[in-house]
Amino acid sequence: MIDLSATLFWVNQRPIAGETLRQLLLFEDDGTFLTELVEQSVVDAECERRQIEVKPQAVSNEMNSIRRSKRLYSKVETEKWLQENGLNDSDFENLVKARVRRKELKNQIVEGKIEKYFAMEKWRFDSAELYRIRVSKKSTAEELTAQLKEGTEFFGLAKKYSDEKSTSQSCGYIGKIMREQMRPEIESQIFKAQNGEIVGPIESVDGFHIYLVERIELAKLDESVILKIEDKLFQEWLKEHMDLVEISYKQQSANEMSR
Repeated sequence: MIDLSATLFWVNQRPIAGETLRQLLLFEDDGTFLTELVEQSVVDAECERRQIEVKPQAVSNEMNSIRRSKRLYSKVETEKWLQENGLNDSDFENLVKARVRRKELKNQIVEGKIEKYFAMEKWRFDSAELYRIRVSKKSTAEELTAQLKEGTEFFGLAKKYSDEKSTSQSCGYIGKIMREQMRPEIESQIFKAQNGEIVGPIESVDGFHIYLVERIELAKLDESVILKIEDKLFQEWLKEHMDLVEISYKQQSANEMSR
């Protein structure tokens, strides 16, 4: 049982209490809570350094977003949820304010950098909508490719022969894949193809692949790409600062801290 009033450890001399962990788990219970605790401490320290203040409307909007995510559609449901988790209105508001401060910090960190990042890394956001047949033997892949060149329908072959059980029942459909998510040997051939073209066989780590390129989409700086870039830039900033974190399990005295 965690003592909620006790300090669990220190991150760059900032105490992390059991109560902080309990509150965090209400929103981030995904098995990575220790990392989240350290990240939160880093973010809180930077928000204090930048003197980031939150606006009431932003807090209200975030509260509504959390309520929707928790399916709390009435005041009664919200109050019941707070009681079940040992929270009061003030606790909830403080947690929401912390999330809003994090978003504001993210906005400040990425401000003025998005267009430059896109100009330099545009290729990462290209994507391709693909179907795939994956087999273990080269001879099988070559025979299937020959049949495709003779006019045999791709979808039927994928359903019958592909070793990839997760996609074979959907005729080999693997969806929209970002360019940076592809292995180099695959990416180099996919993005030379035209819409509707068959590519392969390509030898990769898990067998031989044959692709039907449904559609190539070259990246544009639209809202979805902007959000991805914002996340990348913020995660890069976080990693840089997390690498500098010092975690201790006993409080240092003033003399120790000044050495």
